[in-house]
Amino acid sequence: MKLFVIFLGALIWLLLYVYVCKKHRSAINFFTPTALTMLPKFYILEMMYLGYFINTYSDWSYIYIYICYSVAFTSFVFGFFCSTTATLKVKPLSPSQSKLIFFALLFTVFSFIFFSPILIAFKSYIFTPRVIYEKTRTGYGVYFFTSILFSQLAIIFLFYTYKKNKIISLFLIILNIVLIYLHGVKSPLFTLAVNYFIYGRYVEKKIISFSKFFILASILSVGIIFVFMLTFRGSVNTVFASMAYYADYTRNYALLIDREQSSYWGRLLFESEVFARLPRVIYPDKPLDFGYLILDRKYFPDSFYDNKGVPSFGMGEYFADFGYLSVFFIMVSFWIKGCFLRIFYNTLKKDDNVYIYIPFAFLCGANLLPLGYGWMFWEHCIISVLIYFMFKFSFGVKYRRSL
Repeated sequence: MKLFVIFLGALIWLLLYVYVCKKHRSAINFFTPTALTMLPKFYILEMMYLGYFINTYSDWSYIYIYICYSVAFTSFVFGFFCSTTATLKVKPLSPSQSKLIFFALLFTVFSFIFFSPILIAFKSYIFTPRVIYEKTRTGYGVYFFTSILFSQLAIIFLFYTYKKNKIISLFLIILNIVLIYLHGVKSPLFTLAVNYFIYGRYVEKKIISFSKFFILASILSVGIIFVFMLTFRGSVNTVFASMAYYADYTRNYALLIDREQSSYWGRLLFESEVFARLPRVIYPDKPLDFGYLILDRKYFPDSFYDNKGVPSFGMGEYFADFGYLSVFFIMVSFWIKGCFLRIFYNTLKKDDNVYIYIPFAFLCGANLLPLGYGWMFWEHCIISVLIYFMFKFSFGVKYRRSL
């Protein structure tokens, strides 16, 4: 029964993907990030898990979960296509290539400066970055995430310079990828892949066929498996079983349903949105078990108290807050996200600069702030505004007419 439910959910996702591909005339589009993230962890790896392990969760929990997944993706897609034609009122700028490279280099330096205290403190673990990540989960957040942010911004800036300045752009991109890898967290590397696809489609206006997308997706899949193996501590023969076991989002969601988790009625959402934005250096008494971490403390106390990373409940976080009403909350929230995406898409067609691209890419699935909790859309908007004024008040930048 579970396998049939997962297959049916994957089929609904595939139909939505084909619909978006036809509307945007490309196999790569704003829905592609779900192919790189949601499709594997919600569908493919869950099917693999059923082949490797015994699943004791109820069929009903899986039926409800995959209804929520389908509602989320459908609402997102049709929120985009059925929404406004509005655009943001922004006066387009034209930063010079030299200015873009200068800021990319500056961000690279900032990334290293913020990461250097961690490198110095944990220099003995430089060849085991995952240990660095595990040991810096408390007390190092400002250095850790700010460094990752600057490296990702540098790479995005270099996307705009690569065609005309290939050598220096490629060198700085590789340097920042190494810096990100040393943090020991995988999600920024996925974000880079998402940015590569989204930038190529919506800024460079590349039309990618299904055959080319299949090749690119295959290369990316091999890269993801390779990165997983670099931080994997088990036998190579069990790597795929371990990947399936590691992608436990759906099973943790099912755990909440089968354990009849009582609803928090928005408390977890509120705390995750508020406390996630407060650095511990500013709020030293910030609890370790705020927001959705309360669920981790309750259901996975060993992982929680070890402070080496806790399991995720995926969309089950909505269920913990709103119970079976969460399906309606999911429908509305993903519809709104689709509407926001359409506004930035409309604007990007007139002004394809980096300050419009960043929030657009975030809404597609490229999160530059992998804090774990909180919807960081507004932070991405603030970053974009800062970049806009950074361009506006620097030399080598001119206004240009919108098309």
